[in-house]
Amino acid sequence: MIRIIFYLLFIVSIASCDRYEKFQLPEVKLTESECIIPSGIRDVVDTHFISEIFGVEENSIILKQTDRRNSRLFSFILWDESIYENNKGIYLELRTNRDNDFEGNFTKEFIRVLKEVGETDLNGNKSLYTSWDMGSDGAYNVNSGTYAWQIHDCLLFKMTFNTSHTKKEQLHLATLLAHNMNKSYFSYLSLSVH
Repeated sequence: MIRIIFYLLFIVSIASCDRYEKFQLPEVKLTESECIIPSGIRDVVDTHFISEIFGVEENSIILKQTDRRNSRLFSFILWDESIYENNKGIYLELRTNRDNDFEGNFTKEFIRVLKEVGETDLNGNKSLYTSWDMGSDGAYNVNSGTYAWQIHDCLLFKMTFNTSHTKKEQLHLATLLAHNMNKSYFSYLSLSVH
């Protein structure tokens, strides 16, 4: 009951936040069972916000959900149907610790591995990620256009840009978008507890 009251108060504070302010995660951590995958991409992606920060018409934004299970959600945020031709879109993943056979905390380990071990691209080039002040912990690599962060050790967000923005612009846009998605996620949770 206290958690429900907390989330209701939290949603009131969310509604009063400026759209471009840094979103602070609630101090009360989500438990594994409270950390759920939204029913759809629209629960965490605000197309109006995307149109504002990317300077595109809201009616040109397409949200394509490619996979949705209890433990994960994969989607594309496109400006138009020809993402590969026009180079305009973002790939988005949400995962919980229940998504794999990994023993322990997958979301926390995923961020740690990105920073300490890195990723290898299709050409065999290895690159480490830089720490990112996002969610509970985050990491990014502007060369690959990939940004990942976790919330309360139970939910992982990962987005990969396929746009023509400079590295500095991309990091700024990723930061704005991640804060907005965190805000939307907690709004979704507060509505789903009723």
